Amino acid sequence: MSQNDLFTGYTEALEQFFSRGRGANEAKSGYEIRTQLLGLATDISLSEYKAKFDVWTKQVDLGHSISATVPVPPGVAEVLEIAKQLNEFVNNKK
Repeated sequence: MSQNDLFTGYTEALEQFFSRGRGANEAKSGYEIRTQLLGLATDISLSEYKAKFDVWTKQVDLGHSISATVPVPPGVAEVLEIAKQLNEFVNNKK
C-alpha cells in the first residue's frame, strides 16, 4: 500500500478532525492542529510499518528465503515528513 493510498483513506479523518466539537465560527489553534496532524502522521507511519512487518513475518513463517532485512520502525524524521505532507494537503486551497 502506497503513501498516496493511505492519504486518500485519511481524507475523511482530516475533515472530521477539523470539524469535531467546533461551532461554525470556532477555529482550532495552530497548536491543536499541529498536534493532531502529528497524531495522524504517526498513525500513518505505524500502519505502513505494520503492513511491511506483517509481510516479512509471513515470509519467515512460510520458510521463504528472506532477501530483505527486517523493516525498521518509523523514526521522528519520517513522521515529521508525513505531517508536513498532511499540512500541505490541508492548506491546499484547490
